[in-house]
Amino acid sequence: MERLIQKIQQDWAKRDQELVSYINEIIKKQNLSGQISFIEQQKQILSHLYQKAGSYTNLVMLAGYAGIFGIWQFTHELLSRRVTMWVALLISLSLMLFVGYEVWKMTSEALFLRKLDKVINKQIVEQDRMTAWQVAFVEFARRQSRIWPYFFIPTVLFGFSAAFILFYQFIIKL
Repeated sequence: MERLIQKIQQDWAKRDQELVSYINEIIKKQNLSGQISFIEQQKQILSHLYQKAGSYTNLVMLAGYAGIFGIWQFTHELLSRRVTMWVALLISLSLMLFVGYEVWKMTSEALFLRKLDKVINKQIVEQDRMTAWQVAFVEFARRQSRIWPYFFIPTVLFGFSAAFILFYQFIIKL
């Protein structure tokens, strides 16, 4: 058990050092006027857009769930047990994926920021810390954005499936 803990600590230390090396490499690439390279600027812009899109997506998703529950409220007495169970299953899967991703994102971001704070404050010179934070956070957001579609697509598919079933039942009962 002790060897396992030591191995984990060594792996963490290695990842911390890789992060510091990456940050220092980016800082060295800055031009004389202190501007970040064009590629880094693009990464920052994409990261910012991703964060804004994530907030907007959450708002649309929550409005969608409110709409589904609103339609369900009007049709639940007219639905068969089988249809009710399918709708409940699909909505539950959609909500679990949506909330699960948001919890994962929140947790991973909190852990990353705590680790980053320790690494930067110990191993980056003071005048480069702000740039180091920006570089590291942009890279973190970029990695998170790669995972997002694996949660988003099934969440939307399950939610829309439940909505289509409810909408279909609503129309045929008119």
